[in-house]
Amino acid sequence: MVSYLLRTGMEQQAFLELEEALMADHAAHTQLLEHYPEAAVMPQVIHLLELYKQP
Repeated sequence: MVSYLLRTGMEQQAFLELEEALMADHAAHTQLLEHYPEAAVMPQVIHLLELYKQP
């Protein structure tokens, strides 16, 4: 879902969805990066990945 939203320019909704997904299962973020590698260089995505990173 996040990949689709980012591709269609719905960034705010994508970030909300990503935040929820990261809270539920941070490790699954690799699926996003496989489907939409460009997300790996988006500052907002990087911030959320770091914010919800589990120790």
